[in-house]
Amino acid sequence: MLKKVLMSLLIGTFLQSNAQSLIINEVSQGPAGAQEYVELLVIGEMTCEGVPCVDLRGIVLDDNNGLFAPGTGTGIANGCVRFADNSLWDCVPIGTLITIYNDGDINPDIPGDDTSLDDGNCVITIPISSVLLDGHATLPNSTDSSFPTTGWVSGASWDYVAMSNANDSFMVIDPSDPNNPWSAVSWGNNNQNNVIYFSGSASSTVFYLAEENFGNQSSWVGADASTGQNPGFANSLSNEEWIEVMNNNCSPFTPLTNDSLVVTNMDCQTEFGSFEWFVSGGVEPYNVTSNGQSAGLVTESLMEGNFQLLLTDNNGCTLMDSLQVNRNDSVVAEMEFYLSQNSVPADLEVTSNGITNGWLLDGQEVSTTSSYSSQITESGMHEVTLVVTEGFCTDTISQVFELMENFEVTFPNMFTPNNDQENDYFTTENPVNTALKVEIFNRWGNLLFVYEGTQFSWNGKTKDGNELSEGVYFYVAQELDGNQNIHNGFVHLLK
Repeated sequence: MLKKVLMSLLIGTFLQSNAQSLIINEVSQGPAGAQEYVELLVIGEMTCEGVPCVDLRGIVLDDNNGLFAPGTGTGIANGCVRFADNSLWDCVPIGTLITIYNDGDINPDIPGDDTSLDDGNCVITIPISSVLLDGHATLPNSTDSSFPTTGWVSGASWDYVAMSNANDSFMVIDPSDPNNPWSAVSWGNNNQNNVIYFSGSASSTVFYLAEENFGNQSSWVGADASTGQNPGFANSLSNEEWIEVMNNNCSPFTPLTNDSLVVTNMDCQTEFGSFEWFVSGGVEPYNVTSNGQSAGLVTESLMEGNFQLLLTDNNGCTLMDSLQVNRNDSVVAEMEFYLSQNSVPADLEVTSNGITNGWLLDGQEVSTTSSYSSQITESGMHEVTLVVTEGFCTDTISQVFELMENFEVTFPNMFTPNNDQENDYFTTENPVNTALKVEIFNRWGNLLFVYEGTQFSWNGKTKDGNELSEGVYFYVAQELDGNQNIHNGFVHLLK
């Protein structure tokens, strides 16, 4: 019993590990008489589209035709056999075992005839006389090694391929390439152009492929036919596993299919995203990677981002898909900000939009309520921050503000607007950080000048630009920020 795909065949060039072909998996002389048979195996590699098949019509089976040893005494039997032009043979799936036996002396281990490719066992068993085969009675022979193109008849006789016990071969060959058999087993003096060769006699012997390297001599075994033959079945566990890989365990094959990809995005109640990839067909187990890292058909704990998925099945077929994990829900921090004035002390009042809150003032947590108020007494830059949280969602908003030192508003009691660059203006005695409204009146209460702003100064002229005479004038100054204090008094205008 033998078995396996094609990698190197004979003399010439049949080294096609991915090609579809037909090889000898087992050939037996039988335990007695002419109880001979040959078990063939259709080989190749499963593709991502399904189980390939081989057109066997016209492929020839023969014993030695002179290729392995010329002349008489080398086992050359007149004639040969080929697969008939029958629809059974036009697309035979790889992994199919075909046993052809001598029905003139039936081997007791031959299983029942089977001519169906649709019965789920990936086995064909037929006698040599079947109309599924054609026979030729005269070619090749010991003087003419060529394969005939005419003269074929339906059905055949084992005499056309009868194997000599002492010296012979058995081969599978495409007659269009007669020097390069697809598969061949030789013994005895058939020691030329060998593919697989056993020295000595083959009497009552079975030769079989024990694993898958059919072109490797060490993969073949010679055994006693009475105990070692196994027509119609795998020859070993290794041989069986190889066949099952080729024919998908003799089960219907569905190409690898991307059915759907379901993505669960992140939200305020879900810390991580996830996906579930629904895939069917192909050959399990599947290997899945996400952005080059090992993953599964169900993958959790995903952060926001893009993910490239690659699935590879046990046959090397692949699927690709991509997904994006988003955070669908979010919270937005909103703050109402109020500051009583821009100098110390200033009252700060802030209010949030009412979710779970944390208030930070100058980096320190000060409150977890929806609003916060405080009097700020320290001048300089300040920052108030609102942190809004809902579940796993967080947002922040900040307000930066500056508070100046607050000086008391005081005025001098005289000034001299005579353009001598000294004391030419009436203004506050020290810098102030508050806006002022200042009104200047004469002794009769007439309004002469008005100013509103933060940089008050009066040059001794009316609001129309007319110079005023020396004398006493009155002022009323109101602070426009904070507590709205009012300051009033008089000033001497001297020249």
